[in-house]
Amino acid sequence: MKISTNLYFTTLNRRLSEQQNEISNLQTQLASGKKAPTASMNSQAAMSSLRMSSVIQEQQNHKSSLQKADGRLRQEESLVSGMRRISDRIHELSITAANDTYSAEDRKLIAIEVAQFKDQLLAYANERDEDGNYFFAGAATATKPFINTQIVDFGALTANQTLTIAGITVTAGGSGATAAEVAAAFDSLAKGAAGDSSGGNIASTSGTLTGYTTGAIANTDQVTFTPTTGTTGSLSVAGTGASATTIASGSTISYVGDQTAIKVDVGNGEKIRVNTTGTEILSNIKRTAANGDVTYLTAFEMLDEFEAALNANNQADIAKAMADAENFSEKLSKKQVELGLSQARISNRLDIIDEKTIVYKDLMSKSVDTDYTEAITKLSANMLALEAAQSTFAKVSQLSLFDYLG
Repeated sequence: MKISTNLYFTTLNRRLSEQQNEISNLQTQLASGKKAPTASMNSQAAMSSLRMSSVIQEQQNHKSSLQKADGRLRQEESLVSGMRRISDRIHELSITAANDTYSAEDRKLIAIEVAQFKDQLLAYANERDEDGNYFFAGAATATKPFINTQIVDFGALTANQTLTIAGITVTAGGSGATAAEVAAAFDSLAKGAAGDSSGGNIASTSGTLTGYTTGAIANTDQVTFTPTTGTTGSLSVAGTGASATTIASGSTISYVGDQTAIKVDVGNGEKIRVNTTGTEILSNIKRTAANGDVTYLTAFEMLDEFEAALNANNQADIAKAMADAENFSEKLSKKQVELGLSQARISNRLDIIDEKTIVYKDLMSKSVDTDYTEAITKLSANMLALEAAQSTFAKVSQLSLFDYLG
């Protein structure tokens, strides 16, 4: 078989071009630090880079979610710690007030401090995070969990008397209306009922409930009035029949959040709860009577009773507050432990994510990053080979048959 001069030169040119391309690719890899600066240069490395980048991003998203949950738990723990300090101080005050060396006036001064603690405890209970979500409202994070509810004890109206509360006015008929009828009329009208629901003894009604929601208290002539968001000032009673209707002194603090437990997935199906409902920490404080009977009360009821006992100089009720405050502190202590354990579990998972991320990044680096030692060695070898090929090509191209003819 004879090799033509044209084929010979074509083959040499192709080899020179291939070596030049290889050198160019190696130089690009060294300059960019990537095995595949463009997908066309190394499709396998490009695909590996995409897969690893996706995995690493997923880990980072999970880490961000866990860090947010951890931050929430830390803030909750801080608030619970603040509540614990209040409960411990109440316990100290109850011990002090039980001392016979203190006078009735001394106990009234202690009552002033207790009243301030109630306001402080309510502020902690209604605290919000950086996104404006309430910590202790369950899943109803947009709802203020603890609100002051006032109780109106309705009285009867005589013929044609009027009564106005929170924007609603009722007028009794010629026969008057009982306290139960007046209470039922106010509650039903407040909830949007049309006209009189008392059986005809309310002659007329007008107005719309403003700034409150209501709730009838079963088997009584009482209705709760709960302020809505933005309502300020005190509830008042007006009208010719106002003297028979009274508003209970003080207020009852009610929980209006829900009981939903919010959990986050920390990996491998493991879930951690990241919220605390208001009832878990501020309700169901156990009280055991001398006869063994057990009742439960809220922290706010405990403080109200303690304040009343101090103002009344009632030593028996002051002794109750001593045990109540101790039980409240134990309840908060358990919650602090729970929050701390949840934080520890999240911290462990974050450490695992960091370790996995390091491994994934190392794998991606090996797959897509330039191995400088290998690339420089190849580049040197290819450049030497190119120089040799170019030298050979130059010498071969100069050969001619006429050089050998005499």
